[in-house]
Amino acid sequence: MTPMDSLTGTFYEDPFYVYLALGVVAVAFGVVWFERRRPKFLLGVLAAALLGGGLFLVERLVVTDREQIIEALDEIADAVEREDIEAVGAYLDDNFGGWRPTRAIALRAAKAAISRYQIAKVQYWGDREVKITNPRRAEARFRTMIHYGGRNRVLLEWKLTWVKRDDGWRIRRAGTPQRPDNVLP
Repeated sequence: MTPMDSLTGTFYEDPFYVYLALGVVAVAFGVVWFERRRPKFLLGVLAAALLGGGLFLVERLVVTDREQIIEALDEIADAVEREDIEAVGAYLDDNFGGWRPTRAIALRAAKAAISRYQIAKVQYWGDREVKITNPRRAEARFRTMIHYGGRNRVLLEWKLTWVKRDDGWRIRRAGTPQRPDNVLP
């Protein structure tokens, strides 16, 4: 993780520790103001509150590349549950390869699998690791628990390579490790 990734994560994705630090500063200024009753210490409380509010707005308004990919993964899982292959296909790059050799073949295979196994639910199992490798490429690794055919389920591990296009992030390559528990019976 680069220093820029750390700053992006700290300020735009999970600013909890910044909020905590601002809270400590505000409380410290508040205690000193209470003891001395000087307006400059009350301004410190106000400044910390304004910085916290500004950070909250920035964190909500800025959607990072990592957050865009996580959102896309959520939408893909929802689309699979709805059996909406077109919505899944919207996230596959025109030059898709990997799990199946072409985008069209991959979509046909996914449609057949969803129909055959009656996939009911897609759950993410554990953390979804998304690494931005350069401004236009990313890699996501995660596991999904697929509930299908009533009470059956299977755990699949995924590795997706993403490319950033003008209209958003698209999956360029998709694959799962070749392990027995990654194959639907």
